[in-house]
Amino acid sequence: MRNQHRWILKNEDGLRTEWQATKFAGRWEFKQRLPDSESWETVKNPSSDLLSEFRDVLWRKYQRRRCPYEDVVAIERLRDVAGNEEAG
Repeated sequence: MRNQHRWILKNEDGLRTEWQATKFAGRWEFKQRLPDSESWETVKNPSSDLLSEFRDVLWRKYQRRRCPYEDVVAIERLRDVAGNEEAG
């Protein structure tokens, strides 16, 4: 079953970037769309900051019973792995 989430982040310049995370067959895929683009770009290795933002999105959805807790935990694990890779 496909599980899709979208959210918007603003950068330092005030530009809004639309993000999409899709879970299919137990794997997460992240995409971004810049304001001046109509197509989505796949992000192969999301940063730990992005995963932290996404974890917050999932946590709010979990509190409203719109996503399972397992998804929140899975993203926390991905964030920890990405943080370790960025540090070392």
